[in-house]
Amino acid sequence: MPQPVLKTALLFCFAVLLTFLCGAQQSVVYKPFENDSLQQSAVLKSIQQKFIADSIALDGENKKDFRALYSRRFTSIKELFTDEEIITDADVTDYIHSIVEEILKGNPRLRSFNPHILVSRSSWPNAYCFGEGTIVVNIGLLYRLKNEAQLAFALCHELTHLQLDHSNKRIAQYVTTINSKEYQQELKRIQKSEYQKRQQAELLAKNIVLRGRRHSREDETSADAGALELLKNTRFDITQIITTLELLDSIDEELSGTALQLETQFNFTAYPFQKKWIEKTSSFFSQAAADTKTTNETDSLKTHPDCKKRIQLIQPKIAQTESGNRLQFVISEAVFNRLKQLYRFEIIEYCYNSGSISEALYYSLLLLQEQPDNLYLITVTGKCLHEIFTAQQNHTLNRICDLPNNSFGEQYNSLLRFIQQARLSDFGAISYYFLLPYEEKGKTNEEFLYALIHSKSNYRKTEEKSKWTTHYIQYFNQRKYSF
Repeated sequence: MPQPVLKTALLFCFAVLLTFLCGAQQSVVYKPFENDSLQQSAVLKSIQQKFIADSIALDGENKKDFRALYSRRFTSIKELFTDEEIITDADVTDYIHSIVEEILKGNPRLRSFNPHILVSRSSWPNAYCFGEGTIVVNIGLLYRLKNEAQLAFALCHELTHLQLDHSNKRIAQYVTTINSKEYQQELKRIQKSEYQKRQQAELLAKNIVLRGRRHSREDETSADAGALELLKNTRFDITQIITTLELLDSIDEELSGTALQLETQFNFTAYPFQKKWIEKTSSFFSQAAADTKTTNETDSLKTHPDCKKRIQLIQPKIAQTESGNRLQFVISEAVFNRLKQLYRFEIIEYCYNSGSISEALYYSLLLLQEQPDNLYLITVTGKCLHEIFTAQQNHTLNRICDLPNNSFGEQYNSLLRFIQQARLSDFGAISYYFLLPYEEKGKTNEEFLYALIHSKSNYRKTEEKSKWTTHYIQYFNQRKYSF
């Protein structure tokens, strides 16, 4: 083989090997996103100014009702910041805004709406528009998307909701309904009723909600069509509209194709896993309200209803559009994929810090199956087990853990049954034996030591607790915890 050809062949083999190695599952080094307090204050101030201006501009006989709803909307946005749900880390916001800028560059008329695109730490796989200019994209949706074109469609869909004023129209419809003669007469009739006042009032409210959802579905269809028009003016691949809707159609199903492996992860030679911990029972909490929903209501309550119908409606319009030379990635595939990895960790961190311990444990255990040596995941799993032990001891488990419910997927329900049915002594043993193999690996990590020392205490290993408490005090001069 001639030398240049040999060199080329060797370079090709190296490239293939490098691709294989990079594609292998790596243990991600995770550091929580840092919020930019100045940016946070500036964004919230701008949103508040818009709320004040909109409130002042109100007129008409029902302006008091409109102002109350606008105020409630602003409070909801403000609470996202107060609860530290909004991410203002520059790495995240700069990237999202670069996608938005690509959309605005092709659709300059959107700039007049002065949209604020916020990224939320929520695990709920959704994006939504408040209607006054604020659009929120949850990282629970972002990490499930496959490319930038899908993200661009999601953003264009919400920008169309803003452009077509869907939210404010629904508010107007609601205010008109509750102030209508028919509604007021029905309300008076219910108040005069001798029996079942509460049930009748709930039914009246339910009918308004379902009527609103019907109009909301119409809004979704028009938002899809509007999103296509916006995407046409960008470099993004418009065929990814279909793949996004297909993804959204099944997004309420299990988080991962990999089943939760509780029987493996919490099985120890000295303390074997007991199948009774996850067995289904006929107790009250496993027969949740989902059983009473009608088929139509269940479909209405999906995160993204009617996706199949939406695909049928938008597909002919896409087929009529020239889709050549369009890209799935315009800004950076590398940044997109790197942030996707970090979003999964950020969800766990946010769930834990906000007290949603069963959720934090669920997402942590799933990711731990992919990255079994990741110290962050090991640590947060240990911390969750300690929180569950303490809550069970104090009879406050319902404050931090969901109850099994038919509206949840089976994987999450199996974890919830485990939490409810394992005893206090079981959790003491499980947390102890789970962390035991990682003592050496985590001995310089303060968060790991916090979980480890508590596991010793919960399993009544007094001497071991004393040993590791001494190590903790000696190793850390400035300490977060006391034992």
